[in-house]
This record gives sequence, structure tokens and C-alpha cells, in this order.
Amino acid sequence: MFGEVWLALESSTLGFQKEVALKLLKGSGDEKQAADLMREARLAAILRHPNIVDILGVDKVDDTLFVAMEYVDGGTLWKLRERLAVADIRLPLSVICDLGIGIARGLGHAHQTRDADGKPLAIIHRDLKPENVLLDAAGTPKIADFGIAKVLGEGTATDVGTLKGTAAYVAPEIWKGGRDFLPRVDLFALGCILWELATLKRLFEGPIQAIFGQVTLRTAAEDVEPLRQSHPGLAPIVERLLLRDEDARYQDAATLIRDLEELRLDAGPAGDVGTFLRLLGQVDTEGDSAGMSFASAERLRSSPDPRWAELASRALGELAPTVRELTPGGADRLQPQTAERPRPTPPPLRPGHAPPAPPRKRESGRGTQSMVLRQPTSRVRPITIVLLAASAVLALVLLLLLLDPGEPEPGPAGEPDAVAGRDVLDDLDVPASPAPTARDVADLPIAVPTPAATPRERPTPTPERRAEPTPAPEAIAELEPTPEVTPAPVVTPTPAPTPSRTPAPTPVPTKACLALTSTPVGAQVWLDDTKTGLRALGSTSSGIWQVPRQVKIGMGSGGEPTASTTVTLQAGVGLRVDCELVVAKRCTTRSASLDLCP
Repeated sequence: MFGEVWLALESSTLGFQKEVALKLLKGSGDEKQAADLMREARLAAILRHPNIVDILGVDKVDDTLFVAMEYVDGGTLWKLRERLAVADIRLPLSVICDLGIGIARGLGHAHQTRDADGKPLAIIHRDLKPENVLLDAAGTPKIADFGIAKVLGEGTATDVGTLKGTAAYVAPEIWKGGRDFLPRVDLFALGCILWELATLKRLFEGPIQAIFGQVTLRTAAEDVEPLRQSHPGLAPIVERLLLRDEDARYQDAATLIRDLEELRLDAGPAGDVGTFLRLLGQVDTEGDSAGMSFASAERLRSSPDPRWAELASRALGELAPTVRELTPGGADRLQPQTAERPRPTPPPLRPGHAPPAPPRKRESGRGTQSMVLRQPTSRVRPITIVLLAASAVLALVLLLLLLDPGEPEPGPAGEPDAVAGRDVLDDLDVPASPAPTARDVADLPIAVPTPAATPRERPTPTPERRAEPTPAPEAIAELEPTPEVTPAPVVTPTPAPTPSRTPAPTPVPTKACLALTSTPVGAQVWLDDTKTGLRALGSTSSGIWQVPRQVKIGMGSGGEPTASTTVTLQAGVGLRVDCELVVAKRCTTRSASLDLCP
């Protein structure tokens, strides 16, 4: 086209300001283009309707001709369709009906317009397509660009063999050379738009020769076959709009509006286009949407239309979501990684929770059990022997004390320390000499610092006792079973706790954490040129565990990725891949926390 559209701010000296759209003429020296622009402005100025972009004025500044138009801030229908395709969000039937009704009302107003004298003009747009339908913030569709519109009775300036308009939306009769521009020409284009809103694809695509063959050789019944399952109520309306026989097609917008309104009522209570756009914005931004009532989203979540229910759930943060949507639809090779996800989580639990408890219980149980069994079997009888020997020792000690009155300390120490006297017995019996006073004096301090409070330490001297032949024969006979004490080394399971500490180093990760995000949110994911069931989420995306390797990651929609990149995953390292799929169409990578992977 010959025009460029700019956003401008209209202001006055009194402080009035308003945003407007300016359509500038590219070639200011081309008189034909200037005449076409002025003609478009005059036609659009005649059309005053809520579903048609309003013309505010025409002016010329520094040899630049421009048309000031109403600024519509919601983007085009084409951008909405692409946005939904990337996010894999389907339009509810009520929204499709509302959009179709709005566009049909704008077309009906243009088709029935009269001039100031009451003469019918019957303005035919001739270039209706998603790019020429704008949406405001409330979701109202507005038709724009009447640059090649046709007025009743106006001669044609189109050269023979040429075609004006966008090929994918041109009616069959025009392809065949007809030049009777009637309302049904625009209604055929509207049928193409409704089909694309329901499927998020182009109905007729390819080079102009391919489109010509699709329009002229295919039938309307074949075109709407995909709609019969997904939108059975909409399919008959779209089929009638796409009929190749122009006389059997809808002849006016009023009949189409009536059928769409009846279908809209059959859809039951549901949200309008504005509600849908607010929910969609909330899903994209993953935050609170301006003007979006939480109660409204809650109500739509239980809507009988699954498309409303899905969008409302995602807006409430209940569907998309997180790793649950990333993992179930993934490729088979991703399944082991989802099964191994719990492995990183036990390390933080082992230091303070269940893992340490079982080892301690088992080992402490074994230790106490062995000690309880050995105390009665291997130590009770030696103690009785010691007590018998101690009685003899006490008598001997008393004799020594009587012989050596200068040593008063052993008296009180000898009474409570009956068991410690066993050591004295051992030392006294070895020499068997009648003058043990010098050794006893040296041994008595030894008996005092070794209190009887630690009887379990006494088995250690037993090997020495077996080596001494001095005890009585009956004592030796009773000491012979003491080899049973030799299992005392069983107490050495003390190193057993060390294995329980070995799991501590296990937190060393063996996999890499990969987080996938896209703009817009919800893009499909390719791994190594293989399309998976994974969906890239927004900035709060969770991650998936991956085997360390080099992997090619692509994101987009349809049959092939829009943008891709190759990354190298390392064990214990988090990586985040974010693909911008609308403008830049490229992927960037940056480090990420391992906490993103559950």
C-alpha cells in the first residue's frame, strides 16, 4: 500500500490531548496516490459506525498529505490470531460469534450507506481480511482501510488481467473475471475470517496460482470439514458464506447477523470479547489483569465451553502451567528424567529427617542387644569370681593395713571400691612374697583413680588375668569359660555410624536443570529437531532435569520452530532458554538456579 500509519498526539493550547493515528502518503509527488488517499478518506468519513474506524480529518503539512483517524489500541485481528496460535489457546464459540457479528454490522452499515441526498452508495470494502480489522481495548472489532472500496455505479479502473485485494480473501466470482461487486463479495471474505478464527490457520494459502486452484476447484463442504467436529453449530454458517455459487451464498449482512446471534444464544451465558482479551492478557503477563474480576474468572472456569474453562483456569494459575504440563506430554526420552526428579530432593531431607533415623535405630538396636546379651553371659560369672577373690583380697588388705598403720587412706578407699580390689589382687598374687607392702603402696593410688562406676571397662584386663597362674584352681576352672568374653570386640561396631554419614556427599548433581520460556507464553518445544509435547511458559517457568549433553532447542507453533538455538548442558548447572517469537524471532540463554527443577 502507499500509506504509512503513525501514532500521534493531538494537543491544543488549552491542554487538550488525544491520541490519533496518522496515515501518511509515501510519495507526496504522486498525484494518483494523493487522489486515492483523498478518496479513501472521503468514503470513510461518510461511514459513521462503532464497527468502522472513524476518520477525523485530512490535512497537508510541508507537502506531506495525511489522514487523521481514530486510534485503536488493541491491535489487529491477524495479530490476535497469531498470538493465540503461539500460545495454543482456542477462541470460544461466543467470542467467534461476537467478532463475526461486529464485523457483519460494520459491513452492513457500509453496504446500506446513503449520501447526503439519500442516494444509496453500497460501499463494498473489497479487501476485508484480518489485517484490516482492528480491536479496541473493549474487544470491539473495527473495519479499516477502505482504500480500494467500490461504490455503486462507480466505473472500474482495474486493468484487465489484474486483481485488487488480497488473493486469499477474494470471492470466486471475481477470480472468474466478474466485476459485479455486491455485498456477497465481502461476506465471502468474512467467511474466510470466521474459518480462520475457529482453526487459527489460513484457509487458502500459498502462491496466487495455488490459491486460485483452491478457491475454484474445492467446495465449501470440503472447506468446513475441520469445523464439523470442533464447531458443529458454526460449520453450516461458514459453509454458506463460502459457497462458490454466489447466488446461494448469504446476500446481505442482516441475514448473517441473525444466524450468528441465534448461535450466540445457543452457546449459553459466557464472556464477551473484552473478557477474553483481559483473560488472555492475564495469561501472557502471569499477573493481575486490569479490570479482570477474580470472580468472573472463577465463574468462567466452570463454563460448559471447554475453551473458556481452559483459559480461565490458566488465568487463575491452575492449568499452565508448571512442570506438570512440561513433563506428561514430553518425548519418551524425557520420561526417565521426570522419574529421576525426586533424586535431588532427598539430599536436603537426609541430614535432618528420616534417612538418618533408620540407620541409627538399626545400629543402636544391634549395639544394645549385643551388650544386653553379653552382660549376663560373659560378665556375670567373672564378676562373681571377682567378688569371691575380692573377699580374699579384703582380708589381705586389712592384714596389710594392720601391718602398716602409717597408711590411713586405703581403709576408706578399700571399702567402696570392692571391684577395684580385683586389680590389687592381681598385682599381689603374682609375686607371692610375704613382703608386698612396697608394691601395695604403689598400687593403692592406682585403685583409687579407677572408680567402680565403669564396670564395662573391666573386661579389658581379663586377658592379663588369664596369663597369670596365681589364682586358685577353682578360680581358674571358672575363668576357663571367659574365652566367651573374646567376642567383646563385637562392641567395635562403633565404625558402623560412619556408613550412615556417607550419603551426605550424594547431593552432587548428575544432571542439568533446563528451564524453557517463550514470548508469547505457551510455545511448542522442539528438542534436537523433534517436536515434543512440551510447552514453554512465562518468567515463572519451572525446569526439567536433562542428561548433560549438547541439545538443539526450538520453539514456535505449527510444523516447524520459529526460533532455535543450540546449548551445552553441564551436570549441576542450570540453564534458561528464552525465545522471542514475534519480533526478534531468536532465542537467548542465561544461567538459572537449580531450584527451578523440582
